Amino acid sequence: MHNQINHPRLASGNVRRVERKRGAVWYVQYRLPVGRQVQKKLGPVWSGNGRPPDGYFTKRTAQKELRRILGEAEQGVLPGMTRTGATVSDAIEEWLRYTEQERGVRATTVREYRSSAYKHLVPAFGDRNLEAVTTDSVEIWKSRLLAEGKLSRRTICKLLTNLNGIFKRARRVWGLQTNPVEGVERLPDRYDPGKYDFYSPEEVWALVRAAESEQDAV
Repeated sequence: MHNQINHPRLASGNVRRVERKRGAVWYVQYRLPVGRQVQKKLGPVWSGNGRPPDGYFTKRTAQKELRRILGEAEQGVLPGMTRTGATVSDAIEEWLRYTEQERGVRATTVREYRSSAYKHLVPAFGDRNLEAVTTDSVEIWKSRLLAEGKLSRRTICKLLTNLNGIFKRARRVWGLQTNPVEGVERLPDRYDPGKYDFYSPEEVWALVRAAESEQDAV
């Protein structure tokens, strides 16, 4: 079963239902503006009543997902369109160099950044290509850290801030179209009247540099 959707001037694709022993599955096939063809599995076919569970697709929702993919291709922000040849580990090293040498951050703070990155960010994302990291993958990682309960919410917020800075720098150096961390939902603050844990001046400036807009920085 093929349902053709053409996207003006840039990309075209279709959704395809594949019958398997364990149940039918939806696939999307599309051609990028550069001519590269991609096939991607969406998920199992939902043929029941009501809204499909997470990860399942009806014909209509599969077509909707294809339109979203083609829309991102049109804007040049579809993950995987840019081939940087760099990994997240490469971006971390560049961010640390930039932070110390060009931003003039104190060596002690850079050491803290490096220790935190090697302990948490490199194991989670280090060997991935920059363009392979998506907002969803960062959201899943954040949720896992929260569920494990080994790190405080403040520490997780710091990791997200650092990761945002890493990808912000990577956009300048490797030409990434988007920063996947910008779309990650931030953790709400939880006030504990028995504890006061203030940011250092260096951490405040790090937050300013990672702000999404000038107003947020203020």
